Amino acid sequence: MVPKHPQPWIPSVPSLQRPTEKASERVGKDLGGVKTTPVRSVETGEFMLELWIEEGGEKRKLQEETAKNAHPSG
Repeated sequence: MVPKHPQPWIPSVPSLQRPTEKASERVGKDLGGVKTTPVRSVETGEFMLELWIEEGGEKRKLQEETAKNAHPSG
């Protein structure tokens, strides 16, 4: 019996993945303005894991729109 990992592996959102020849048009659309933040690095012998948070440009646009709607001018 193969042991089950306690947490599922979740790939990044398609809009934050670099496009390839076979990729759809949605892939990579949020890459402009990406902010990457390192969170944790774990090394166990020859195996190394790194955890990063990637934020796309769409998040920045949403924050700007929310701020504009909260404080309308005029």
